[in-house]
Amino acid sequence: MTVVKSEADVPVADCPTANALAGKPQLFQTAIAASSAGVEKSNTAVTGADAMKDATTKCPAATSRRLSERRLAPTGPHVKVKFQVVLPQNFQGEFTAKSIDTAKFKEEVVKQAKASGDPKLANLKVADLGDVNFHSFTKNSVTKNPESDGAQPMVSMPFTAFVAILVALAGRLFS
Repeated sequence: MTVVKSEADVPVADCPTANALAGKPQLFQTAIAASSAGVEKSNTAVTGADAMKDATTKCPAATSRRLSERRLAPTGPHVKVKFQVVLPQNFQGEFTAKSIDTAKFKEEVVKQAKASGDPKLANLKVADLGDVNFHSFTKNSVTKNPESDGAQPMVSMPFTAFVAILVALAGRLFS
């Protein structure tokens, strides 16, 4: 099985819109699956969604309407979405930025945003979303041990025994 981790920068008009979208990561999960051939929603997960004022600064929870705020931002408000996709065994080719139809992605984000019932997103349009940038694709192959379900012990036995002895001794001290 192959797991691909990636990020997307989704430009929006302002920080309130970025905050509203970042608060609904499931809409990005649906949009990624809908815009990627051969990928199901159940095989995608959004691992983070941050409302960003610019490349390095998060949007404040409540923003002022000062025009200078937008002009100073080098990349402008956007949502930084971190996600991963588990590719099915029969997936053909590589999963890259070219695997995602950005027009479909934006249409699905708008559709899901409106369906969310959030009044801050009720008037969102595809034109409100800038050029989406999918980047930082890393691929990991994951194999399961055929003799188990893939679970691995978190700590070794000697460490576990050491902790058990410490707990027993602490119990005697505080009795």
